[in-house]
Amino acid sequence: MIQTDKSGEQYDVLVLIQDTDPDWGVPDLKYTINLLNKLGNVVGSKSGSTYILPQEEKSIVEIGITTEGKAEKVEVELDIAEVQKLKDYKRPDIQLRGVMHDVERGKSKVKGQVFNNSPYSFDKVEINIIIYNRENVPIAVNYTNLDGFLSESEREFSALWTDVIPEDEIDRIVVETYVDLFKMSTFMNSYSSGGSLEY
Repeated sequence: MIQTDKSGEQYDVLVLIQDTDPDWGVPDLKYTINLLNKLGNVVGSKSGSTYILPQEEKSIVEIGITTEGKAEKVEVELDIAEVQKLKDYKRPDIQLRGVMHDVERGKSKVKGQVFNNSPYSFDKVEINIIIYNRENVPIAVNYTNLDGFLSESEREFSALWTDVIPEDEIDRIVVETYVDLFKMSTFMNSYSSGGSLEY
């Protein structure tokens, strides 16, 4: 949980989840993030849905959750609406290059290049950005998407914050990419030669 408002009434939240099963994933994972005050009362919440592949570690990033007063703790409720087996799948080979932090017009920006080294073209690739300090504590999170990402192509991504993250507080930048392999609509018609996924 990262406070983004000096009044203590707006927060960015990072949630880490993991699927340890080698074959079964969750195509529809509903979640509710509750922010609690020091008395344990819910002062803000945000609900959403995501997916997670077999044996995948994944981050959920929610930006700008508003609260009624200062939050002290985060609780997460997960609801597995559906499970699905993926046979002999491989994570898409998506490579990151030249990831860097910069400041433009008084705002922090993380940018870099993404190369789709897989034989498939994807309708959407989700990108989460997590900035850690030297104590390995997340100090900033953000996300963006790449639409229509063709096989064997390179694209630039960027994510902008509303203020400046001091350079001396940044130890490392983690960029994570996710592709929803459960949906056939994820795979675009344009692709190079390669095998098909089995469901």
